[in-house]
Amino acid sequence: MSRLNQVGYGLDLQGDQQIVVRATRRGTKLAYEPCAATDQTVQDDVARGCALAVAMPPRQCLSPRLEAPYRSRSKAAKVFPTLLDIQLPFALEDCVYEILPEEVTQESGTRALAVVARKSDVQETIRRVAPTGLDPTRVDHEGIAVWTQSLREVPVKEGSETLPRVVIYLGKDRTTLVVGVGSRYEGAHGLIRPDLATVRRLLRSSLGSDVSRVDWLCAGPGASEETVVDTLREALTSSWKGSFHTHDDTAAFLARALAARCVIVDDLPCDLRVGELTHPAVESRASGVVRKAALLMLGAGIVMSASGFIGRTMIDRRVDAAEQHYASAVERVLGYSPGAARGEYALRIVREHVRSQQGELEPLRDMFSGSLTGVINDVARFSAEQGVRIDSIGVRRKVVECKGALREWGQGDKLGQVLEARGYYWDLVRGDALPDESIPFSIEGRVRE
Repeated sequence: MSRLNQVGYGLDLQGDQQIVVRATRRGTKLAYEPCAATDQTVQDDVARGCALAVAMPPRQCLSPRLEAPYRSRSKAAKVFPTLLDIQLPFALEDCVYEILPEEVTQESGTRALAVVARKSDVQETIRRVAPTGLDPTRVDHEGIAVWTQSLREVPVKEGSETLPRVVIYLGKDRTTLVVGVGSRYEGAHGLIRPDLATVRRLLRSSLGSDVSRVDWLCAGPGASEETVVDTLREALTSSWKGSFHTHDDTAAFLARALAARCVIVDDLPCDLRVGELTHPAVESRASGVVRKAALLMLGAGIVMSASGFIGRTMIDRRVDAAEQHYASAVERVLGYSPGAARGEYALRIVREHVRSQQGELEPLRDMFSGSLTGVINDVARFSAEQGVRIDSIGVRRKVVECKGALREWGQGDKLGQVLEARGYYWDLVRGDALPDESIPFSIEGRVRE
């Protein structure tokens, strides 16, 4: 499998210090390695298209919850941007945003997590990296990256699935509080110069008054100082009982989290360098996949057009031959022409048969219909963004079939959600892992009747 899909980098800016970690994926396992921003291998990998991620703190990057009054995910997806616009203190058109995977609620609605930041803040984050000589391809949400990496390194214990969990990231120039329940992310707070009173106030607001136990986790460069951690542990566990754990190699924790999210599929994927801010290498890669799909469609269309023309010509010739054979046979048997009535009746039967053959040309018309072109573009874009190999795409009016190889098991379900957003029911089949550790798959989508 391509190095572009197996290697990713995370960059954590701590004041004037840069912490860089390389993540290498081998099957389902990750290996981490600290790097220097000036390392030539880092420069070369990023220049070739390996992902490099930086993060925006929660005070610049919001993550509100949205809920639409529809059980249909496709309908809910259409109203989420409007619901997000209502919640924001600034105009949505000045922002970039992502709507993360939805869930159907018991109250007959659909809930989703949005991640949104102003374009100017995203651009400023990218500019802050410029002195390192690197150009990040991804801009992630710091709170979500911290949360997913904490779960990866210290999973929720059995029996703690409904227990509040708080991850505290102690940076040199900022602090991030991430709150959830079990493995479910709820929200994050960003602080510049926090004191214990402020931390307590935010936690009471997030946890509620009836919570007495919390699973505490701590990470970041500040967590390397034992006195800081001891003071924090004593202050928090005196108000909320529970375990307190400090992550290993804590100074490189965020860089490690960002690198990991470049090469694996998380439950909460996020990239705010999209739209007009998309990195040129990412845009070029996506365009190449779309161009390849377009050429395949064009080739298929030309072949089907030629087949249709040849088919019609052959049918016309058979009609002429049938007419001549009919006329000559009748004349030989009867000795005279049967007249127009009998001839018209025979021709009508033949013509009806010819018209029935026109259905064979419907796939050509379907191939170039707007809806099918759209779903192929969606699949091609998903392939480019997720590193999924697409070997073939077959489309008909009500059916889409796709075959290829996944990097991760969960990518098949995410591709199914792409089809579902276009109005398809989908059925996914995965095979055993190949020697390169990719997972062969086939997926079929059928239009909802």
